Amino acid sequence: MTRFPLRIPLASAVAWQVVLGSGFRGMLTGLAEPAVDHLRAAFGRLLRERGMTDLDATSLIGVGTRP
Repeated sequence: MTRFPLRIPLASAVAWQVVLGSGFRGMLTGLAEPAVDHLRAAFGRLLRERGMTDLDATSLIGVGTRP
């Protein structure tokens, strides 16, 4: 196993792109645009209030062979 550390600076816009590019996007399905806008603003505010400045995107990579 090899560890590949990666920390991504987490500005509000980047954090929202992570939401939209993941399974979390499904939670927004069917919501009216004003509700999605409200959630986006609240999410950014919570990140700032909690001092979350980066996303730990570290990966573990394993390589194997077949006998």
